[in-house]
Amino acid sequence: MGTPQAQNSIKIVRGSDLQYSSSQSRWLLHSLLPASSCVFLIAEPKVGKSFCALAMGLAVASGKNCFGSIVAMETGPAVHLAAEDASWIIGERLSGIATAMGCNSQDLSKLHIID
Repeated sequence: MGTPQAQNSIKIVRGSDLQYSSSQSRWLLHSLLPASSCVFLIAEPKVGKSFCALAMGLAVASGKNCFGSIVAMETGPAVHLAAEDASWIIGERLSGIATAMGCNSQDLSKLHIID
């Protein structure tokens, strides 16, 4: 018997070869975070992935701009999976991000942290 063929394969394309239609786009955060997607932040340690993820989650939860100018297009509850940091570190970071974004406790209540 031969080796079974994979039903799905990974397709790799160059960024220059991608085609898109802005009329089909649906974003949570304009041109940064697509709606109906699962997004992973992958990078070297200690480059700001946790801060970035918390800021994006809080922007979706609150409707506030992310990183100063990226508009929240859709809002609603958001979930942040904190796989590495202690809860007090997450709380301290989130407090600073919320202050910088002008968020209140009601905004923070829409961001759920899995610790």
